[in-house]
Amino acid sequence: MGRMSFAVAVALACCGSSARADTLPLIVGVPETYTPGTPFTFEVRVPRLADFTSYSVELIFSTPDTTDPLLKVSATAATSHYPFPSTTNFQSNPTLDADANQVHLLVSDSTSSGVVARPGINDTLVTVKVEPDTMLRGPISFELGPLTDFQHSMEDPDYPSPEQPIIVTQGAVVAVPTPPGVLLLSIGGLLAARLRRRLA
Repeated sequence: MGRMSFAVAVALACCGSSARADTLPLIVGVPETYTPGTPFTFEVRVPRLADFTSYSVELIFSTPDTTDPLLKVSATAATSHYPFPSTTNFQSNPTLDADANQVHLLVSDSTSSGVVARPGINDTLVTVKVEPDTMLRGPISFELGPLTDFQHSMEDPDYPSPEQPIIVTQGAVVAVPTPPGVLLLSIGGLLAARLRRRLA
C-alpha cells in the first residue's frame, strides 16, 4: 500500500509540474537591467519545428530619448545549435528609424530542404548584441515587428508570440574614471599649495 501511494504521489507531481511555455520565437537570456556603456546579449531560438525552411525575425528597439535612441544593435548567426546546414543565406540588417526614434533589426535565413528543429539540439537562430550609449537613461524596450515570419510544417502546434514589449530597465551608471594626466596634475597642484603654506 505504501509503495502504491508513493507511486501515485510521484505521478501527480510529474503531471502537476509546469511545462516550458513555448513561443515562436523564443527570446532567451535577456537581462533584467543594463548598464549604460556596457553591451549585453540575448538569443533568439525556436521551439520544435518540422519541415523548417526559413525565418525572418524583426526586432524593434525603443528608448525614452526623443531625438536619438542612443543604442546600436547587431546580430550574428548562432555558432552552435544552428538549425540549418549552413549560414550562406544569413542576413542581418540594423536600421535607424529616426522619425519613430527606433532601431529596427531584421535577421533572416533559409535552406532549400526542410529540417526538424529540436530544442537543445538545433534550435538557436541568432545572438543579438545591444550596445547602449553611455548617455542613455531609462528603459530599453523591444518587440517583434510585422516582418517576422517562419516557414515550417502546418502540423506544428500554433505557438503564440512571446509577451511584448520586453523591457530592460536601467541599472547602475558607472562613473567615468578620471584620466591619469588630470589626476596627476590635481595631485601636483595640491602638493604645491601645501608647500606654499609651509613656506609662508
